[in-house]
Amino acid sequence: MLTLQISRLMHIRGIPKPYNYLRKLGLSHNVVHRMLADKAVGIKMYQLQQLCIALHCTPNDLMAWDSAETSLAPNHPITELDRPSENGLTVAELRKMPLEKLDQIKQILREME
Repeated sequence: MLTLQISRLMHIRGIPKPYNYLRKLGLSHNVVHRMLADKAVGIKMYQLQQLCIALHCTPNDLMAWDSAETSLAPNHPITELDRPSENGLTVAELRKMPLEKLDQIKQILREME
């Protein structure tokens, strides 16, 4: 099943008040509540565009695939959205890292460009 996981990306981006952030984008209380509870069953294209622009991401970054309910071939393209439950490295974690580790991360990122 394909799901919208905005909370995950906002956590990774270090957005301290996701509800307020999304409301400032013009999304209604009900829409924001469903999005943050990961209970959204759909999203309008203009909302998806707003989110992608504001969060500097692609639609794939906002989506996740749960393969538990559907059996697909392991090489099906949508399985790339099967994400681990861990949210990844957060801004808060980066702030706590020693400078030498941050320098190492910066070097790795530069090599990826």
